[in-house]
Amino acid sequence: MAISADRTLIPYNGTRRWRRPAAADQNSSPAVVVPPRRTVPQHEIQSAAPAGRASAAYRAADDRRGKHRCRTRRSRRNEMTDNKPSLAGMVALVTGSAQGIGQATAVRLAQAGAAVIGVDVSPQDETSERVVQVGGRWWAHLADLADPARIDALVDEVTRTHGRLDILVNNAAIDDPVGFDQLSMDRWDRIMRVNLEAPFRLIRGFVPLMRANQYGRIINISSGSVVNPMTGFVAYRASKMGLIGMTRALSTEVGCDGITANVVSPGVTETAMAMTNLTPEFRAMTITKQGIKRMGQPTDLAATITFLAGPEAGFITGQNIMVNGGAAFTA
Repeated sequence: MAISADRTLIPYNGTRRWRRPAAADQNSSPAVVVPPRRTVPQHEIQSAAPAGRASAAYRAADDRRGKHRCRTRRSRRNEMTDNKPSLAGMVALVTGSAQGIGQATAVRLAQAGAAVIGVDVSPQDETSERVVQVGGRWWAHLADLADPARIDALVDEVTRTHGRLDILVNNAAIDDPVGFDQLSMDRWDRIMRVNLEAPFRLIRGFVPLMRANQYGRIINISSGSVVNPMTGFVAYRASKMGLIGMTRALSTEVGCDGITANVVSPGVTETAMAMTNLTPEFRAMTITKQGIKRMGQPTDLAATITFLAGPEAGFITGQNIMVNGGAAFTA
């Protein structure tokens, strides 16, 4: 050890502090030098763990939690630059894409850079033309979503052809505006198969692809009318309310895999279904209750859906987003 005659550790007022020895101490034997403790500034404090050890410990803890552990690493998709379409490289599937909200959504997703698969029971020539006009990539499938076998075939075909699915928009729906005592059970069953069972089957079929890619956006289209009493839509409203409950429960099961699940509920929107089933008087009355005094347009819904489909919406899940011009709907 180093020996010093002029810097000796001497007790001082009950503490261990450095001072030079007094004159009376000069003839005493030198003491062993003990280096003083240094107070390290907060900004210099760093982890003492070797590089990689902390991350290895976290991985081991994840393994102990089991196969359903949450992965909190940031997706590379969040690093996209502003000069690149936000959905570039993604594959989206939109049901009910022949017209209305589904058509507007297919076009908007294509504009954002996604390859879009449209599914409808009717021909989609107009949608195809509009997607091509904006320079998008498009595949059209003719399918009756009330047929489970056709849904299974669609999942197999998309998996085989594209190998991935990043965005699923369950928009297709049917209704029958008659009183509940006039609604046949066959019609009830078909409404439930198209509006509620088909979204569930599509979600169950495509979630494995989303999990494999650690990215997924599930967007189910409900209706603001589910909380606004109106005669003649018992089956339709039951199916749409069921869609909200299913989505909220689903969000808790897939969030750890980078997948979000949300509902978009339109208000009175200018679609063929609304114009056919809602009287002019009802539409006018609803508009007077809104903050924005006009009917919604399919493009209003498409903009919200496209945002939810992108990486910027990665912390939004389990929500029912009302797009209704400020109408008094709550859910």
